[in-house]
Amino acid sequence: MAEQTRRHLTVNLPILTFLLFLTVDLNALGVKPDAQSAKPEGGTIGMTILNEPSATATTTAGRLAWQWTVDERIAARCNPEAARVRVRGTSPGASAMSVVGIQKTHADVISGKTHPELFLPTELFEAVVRGAFLQDGWREVYASDIAKVGLPSDFLASLERISASYLPLLREQEQIRSHRSQFGPAERAVAIARLATLDIEICRVRHTALLAAHARFGVALDRFLYGPVARSRTMYFDELSDAVSLTTREKGCR
Repeated sequence: MAEQTRRHLTVNLPILTFLLFLTVDLNALGVKPDAQSAKPEGGTIGMTILNEPSATATTTAGRLAWQWTVDERIAARCNPEAARVRVRGTSPGASAMSVVGIQKTHADVISGKTHPELFLPTELFEAVVRGAFLQDGWREVYASDIAKVGLPSDFLASLERISASYLPLLREQEQIRSHRSQFGPAERAVAIARLATLDIEICRVRHTALLAAHARFGVALDRFLYGPVARSRTMYFDELSDAVSLTTREKGCR
């Protein structure tokens, strides 16, 4: 699994148990974003994120993906019937997996090639920050896309300054995840507690950084997020998305 960029997380409803990034495949980090995607394996409850080679923006329902509002994205994403249609539109191998001999069907599948509008700004922004500063090869893969959407030549340098408070938290989170399997029971309990705290801190600081990035880069950032970044991603959910949790996250967990 080390060659695949995949994360697993559990969606919880209240803000105080907002641990969206707690149940994560710890070996899925640090993989080059141009790695070929594979169908999910294993039985972790939550969400799997796959990265694929970047592509150009598309329109959905007559509008470009970056033109949707957050409320529209959440409403469409949390529609149970629409989720069932999305799952039926995937191949059998991509929409189901075996869990201890039991076939488990995904509750939802969001592909950036078909529904880029369903990703939320915080999800795509975090993908960019993680990729640009924590993953090898990301900058080379997206260099031409950055220029094509109209972002300035100092985009990455400016983004790093904007993310000055955000990046240390992401680095700490990744370090804990990468070593957690080596911890004993007591250390693991401490690590899990710290990851839970980090989830909230990251949620708040990410929101602030995203606002600053939007103020600095304008619609060019949206074109980048909902063009090549969104279309290079696929998410497999074991539970339907919850509007309250998604809204809480987009507001910075406040």
